[in-house]
Amino acid sequence: MKSKLIALSWAEELSLELDRQSVEAMGLKMPILSSKYLLCVRKLSAVNAVSPYFHHLAAARHGRAVLFQQLKELGYSWNGRDWVQTDSTFSSKSGAGLTCSK
Repeated sequence: MKSKLIALSWAEELSLELDRQSVEAMGLKMPILSSKYLLCVRKLSAVNAVSPYFHHLAAARHGRAVLFQQLKELGYSWNGRDWVQTDSTFSSKSGAGLTCSK
């Protein structure tokens, strides 16, 4: 499950494969991997201090757009290559978090 769009470490590749297996074991489909999606998951995981698995699970349940919207609410925008913070009124401690419910 390699992404040709961004560089993944061996650990990230392994983690993605395990996350895919876990998501599929729940009867869901892992979202399509793109640079925008993977960088969004990285950023949200760092900001919210949670495992990327929870973001993959949320995207599998509700769609990738949910994650993109969450990051936009935190003041980030996609510039075609990366998520950049555009709104300085938000900080990484804003308390906004993504919840995963059925």
